Amino acid sequence: MLGVCVVIAVELTNKSANQSFINSFDQLNENVSHQVTGPSTGISTDIYQHLRRNLLPNYANGKAAPIIEGSARLILPDAADDNGPSIQVMGIDPISETALQRFNLTLSNQESENNQPPPDITQLMLNATGAFISELLAKDNALALGDTFSVHAENAQHTLTVVGILPVLNDNLQNLIITDIDTAQRLTSVDGFSRIDLQIAPDAHAEFENQLSEFLPSGYYWQKKEAVAGQTLHLTQSFQLNLQALSLLSLVVGVFLVYNTMNNFVIQRLPLFERLRALGVLSQQITTLLLIEVLIISLIATSIGILLGLKLAEFLVALSDQTINDLYYSTGKSQLYLLFTPLLKGAALGIGASIIAVLLPIKNAIHLKNSRAQTFIRLTNPALLLPALVLMIIGIIFSVWEASGVFGGFFAVFSILLGLAALTPILIFLIGKAIQKLFRTFGNPSNFIINMSIGDTYRNLTRTGVAAMALMVAVSSANGMGVMIGSFRLAVENWLHSRVNADIYVRADRTSNSQDIFISEDAIQDVIQIDGLKNYTLFTDFTAQVKKSNTNEPQYLPADWTSGRIPTIAKSGYSFVYQTQDDAIDNAWQNFAKGDVFVSETFASTHSVKPNDIIDVQTDSGTQQFKVAAIYYDYGNQNGRILSNRENLKRYWPSKGVESIGLYVTDAESSQAVKSYLDSIKESHRIHYFVGSDIVDIGLTVFDRTFIITHALKAFVLAVAMIAIFSSLTALQLERAAEFNTLRAIGFSRTQIATFALTQTAFLGFIVGLISLPTGELLAWLLIEIIHWRSFGWSMEFTPQWPIVFENALLAIFAATIAALYPTWKVIKQLHSPTQYD
Repeated sequence: MLGVCVVIAVELTNKSANQSFINSFDQLNENVSHQVTGPSTGISTDIYQHLRRNLLPNYANGKAAPIIEGSARLILPDAADDNGPSIQVMGIDPISETALQRFNLTLSNQESENNQPPPDITQLMLNATGAFISELLAKDNALALGDTFSVHAENAQHTLTVVGILPVLNDNLQNLIITDIDTAQRLTSVDGFSRIDLQIAPDAHAEFENQLSEFLPSGYYWQKKEAVAGQTLHLTQSFQLNLQALSLLSLVVGVFLVYNTMNNFVIQRLPLFERLRALGVLSQQITTLLLIEVLIISLIATSIGILLGLKLAEFLVALSDQTINDLYYSTGKSQLYLLFTPLLKGAALGIGASIIAVLLPIKNAIHLKNSRAQTFIRLTNPALLLPALVLMIIGIIFSVWEASGVFGGFFAVFSILLGLAALTPILIFLIGKAIQKLFRTFGNPSNFIINMSIGDTYRNLTRTGVAAMALMVAVSSANGMGVMIGSFRLAVENWLHSRVNADIYVRADRTSNSQDIFISEDAIQDVIQIDGLKNYTLFTDFTAQVKKSNTNEPQYLPADWTSGRIPTIAKSGYSFVYQTQDDAIDNAWQNFAKGDVFVSETFASTHSVKPNDIIDVQTDSGTQQFKVAAIYYDYGNQNGRILSNRENLKRYWPSKGVESIGLYVTDAESSQAVKSYLDSIKESHRIHYFVGSDIVDIGLTVFDRTFIITHALKAFVLAVAMIAIFSSLTALQLERAAEFNTLRAIGFSRTQIATFALTQTAFLGFIVGLISLPTGELLAWLLIEIIHWRSFGWSMEFTPQWPIVFENALLAIFAATIAALYPTWKVIKQLHSPTQYD
């Protein structure tokens, strides 16, 4: 039930996030087949006019519409400053949009079926401050037609008038405003267009694309609409795959639970099956009976799991939105979509896993295996070593076969984990025998209760073996994920401390949340000439388009481009993957100064490049080739990053200015003086400054927030394992009522019997925790070296997290003991007093 719950919740979360983006993207790009983009300065009007006059007339019903995209911040009436919600600005050409028929815009104030007039696009042309806003934005801010509202964009405040309300937008486009081209240019300070949307008939795509490639000048490129959406969705693919793996892990633990429950169920009913066989009931009929029972139970459990999964998905969608906003792309509030496919997938996995889990118990029932010893031998039989070793060998093969990708990596992890799980009963038996022998040799012979508890731990593996396997898988997974996250956090923390090594960072006022806000030249000169500085850095960050390798088509992938003035003091913040010797590092920096570039490890993995390779990058001066001088460690993003000197920026992106300045002060006294001076000029130069340590703290806060959803799913996996051990111990303790009554009859007190039962379960948890220590470390190593690398292209050092490991080992003891409390209390309560046996 809980396994189905987690699988469905994760599937719905991933599908809802993707569907929300697709719906928003489709609404913004309705009836669009291709997009043309160009230099960061914008697409010139001449290109657009030339496209309409000379290329589109060759294609029937070919249409083009220029778009300006930007952002602003809504100024709330009651707010003391202009730090309101971010607003997405979309500038359109009203005439072109009418031809494209996007957003159901009209040229007149016609009435729709619900008697609400659709936005009249002529109002954008008649009103210089006119804007269409979403219905949700209007509702949240009590705006109606004719009302005015203020936004802050490009260091200035602008007043807009509501001339239309868009009722068709979903939640992700809640903060969208649409204006005409002129108004958008005033808001965003963009002279040209951000892109040109095209509508071409499908049967003419091939011919049109060839002509468009020849038509566009250097610095411009085109992409299909689907390719643009696919690039964005690809960013979250690895993140969502990791969530799916966690959900499947909970289902695997759930399968152990179902098998354990059905095994106990079958063993208890073996006498009934013997009588049925004696009466002439066929084996096939007994099999059918059991399968029908399992099917009914699994249908009920799956139905409950679906309902719980829907509630859990509401919680996970919010966490997923936060992670996607922090790491990948800006998104609004995603809706939870009740899609049929995830529900069907979860139900099929739940029912299918339940049926598979009962096949072996049913086989035992058919052959009337009524002996506990037979089941015990099966769980601890050395013959189990063979399938366990086969699973682990398969896992090792997929772990070294890098071409198998992320799916192969997860298959390797699951195979090795399940192989080790199959060995758990054998290990419990061997460890229990060894500890019992040590206790008899060195322990207190009078403490016979502990000796009995140790012996019963491995003798009762009939009932507890599979539950112990489930608990081992859950605790080892918790250990592995904990060590992986801890190692990753330590790597990110070290990276942040080394990279963010300036004392103070100065940035342009980014109140408008725009990408292209630069520090003025006057401000730069004022800042770098402050007394008390020993050096400074200059950086500019933007998104560049890199040609996809191994393809002749004009396909591009986004990558962050950083151009900087990097003095010697700042070079210590960069560590290289291949160049580790001082002379190799010096040579790489010399080539960097000559115009070569450094690429991040993620970029190198995504684009399959190595030092001395050539990459093609779309610049304002056309496609340019850059030689890779080195690959460096960078945990900043999953797109990958290209680091270049400032001369390349000036040559190929001349319109780009300086976005940030890093200041290195001489001493603490100078630091205070520098801050005071920055306070005095920040208003006039529209700049902000941040202390380097604060940036590190913010980065680590984002990191911790990113893994909240992982910790939540890990807790559910542990919950499933606790239920498995609880059900096993309940069946075991209730079945041992006669044994406990015998102990009571020969003089054991209720306290001694309870101590005996709880010590046994605690010892079982202790052994499972002991096994999970090396297993968890191995799992963490696999996650770091295989999954993390194949998913994100990041490598990191494996760092043991002993507090987390021992904490989870203690959790195994605690879980087993807590799970035994209720069944032990129930059995002890029903015990007879010794006088009743007289």
